[in-house]
Order: sequence, then C-alpha cells, then structure tokens
Amino acid sequence: MPLPDILAKVAADIAAVPGVGPVFQYQPVVQFESDLKAKLLDSTGRLNAVSVSRNALASSWRTLGNGREDRHQLTIRYWYALQDTGDVTTTSETVFEGLIEAVRTALDGDRHLADAAGKRQAIDSGPVQIKTQGFAMLSGALCHYAELSLEAQEYPANP
Repeated sequence: MPLPDILAKVAADIAAVPGVGPVFQYQPVVQFESDLKAKLLDSTGRLNAVSVSRNALASSWRTLGNGREDRHQLTIRYWYALQDTGDVTTTSETVFEGLIEAVRTALDGDRHLADAAGKRQAIDSGPVQIKTQGFAMLSGALCHYAELSLEAQEYPANP
C-alpha cells in the first residue's frame, strides 16, 4: 500500500492507545508557546502528543516479478509533560514509559497494519525500536521525549 495509507494506519493504532494525546501523520511545526497549546495538548490540557513520519526509504527490485520492494523507515516522536508526584508509580516518567510500551504493544500486534476490512497496508512491519528516550525542550518547555522507529515493508504495484 502507498505510504499515506501506512502512515494513517500507524497513526490510528497509536491514537487507539488509552492515554495517548493528539497523533499527527507529519512532524508538527511548533515555533511558539501558542502553537504548542493549539496543537500538542491533550483533553486535560497536558502536553501529550505523537507524530509519525517517514525518515528513510530502502528500495530493492523483487526477485520474482517486475516490482520494487520498499521498506519505509518510520519515526514516531512522542512528547509528554513532566510532573514529579514524589511517587514512583504516578510520576510522569513512569506514566510515559507505560504509554511508550502500550504504543509498542499496539503496533507490534498489528504487523500487517490491516484496516477495518482486513486489507493489509504492509507486508510486514516492526518490531518497534526505541531509538532514544529522555528529555527535550519544546517551545521553551522541558518535557519527556522519545523517538521510536518502525520499519514497514510494502510491495507497490508492478511498473
């Protein structure tokens, strides 16, 4: 399936995870605090947003047939507000790590990125890798940040 279908399905799988805020199929531009507030806050007013975009593509010719095999390397970026509750079970780092694991579980459980009708959007995908996890500055706000990667393999139509 085409890249837009793959991005849409990955974003839908992430958005279905309880506790995840807005999910974008592109890297949102956040230059000012007003951009952050307008785009990246969840329904409780907390910074809690995810973006999915392609950062690389590896292509090769199929050994059978005349088509090309594409392997999209997707980057999933996640921002989450800091909050130190003093309790390890409820501090924002613990909650954020739980959300990351829930996103990984959701995507790893849908290797073919099938739509509601069961149509596969990818021949295969995953498993999700955590490239980095820590803190980042976003429009002057210190927050939790994670960057995950997911490879999705597709066979485009034969030329």
